[in-house]
Amino acid sequence: VFVAERLAFLADAERVEGSVVKVTSYNTTCGGGRRRRRYSCTKFSALISFTTRRGQGAELALSAGSVRGHGASLDTARLKLYQKVPVVYDPENPSKAYEDTIWGVWGIPIIMFFAQIATFISSFFESRRRGR
Repeated sequence: VFVAERLAFLADAERVEGSVVKVTSYNTTCGGGRRRRRYSCTKFSALISFTTRRGQGAELALSAGSVRGHGASLDTARLKLYQKVPVVYDPENPSKAYEDTIWGVWGIPIIMFFAQIATFISSFFESRRRGR
């Protein structure tokens, strides 16, 4: 489903270059998955401003990474103020936009694909456990 939606999006999408107009940070807790300890971290987000080919202004919010520890400098963010960022957007709905990178466009569909495979495989183990 996600792959088909993304392919349809890309068929009509337009590409432009945007610019980072704002970088923010906040302190939080990261990690905590299986066998991993939680730790304090600083997460960053960036606001990208771009102009569509029709001259309409639009914005895109992106994650700009994270680092261990609270209070990290904005200099450690993946995206820096005024940095150029490739953007791909829907010309009919510019608010539907992604960073024009493999991970930016395909990250969520890839994660969902592997999550579905993991769920499918685990369903076999669950049915075997119930059968005993």
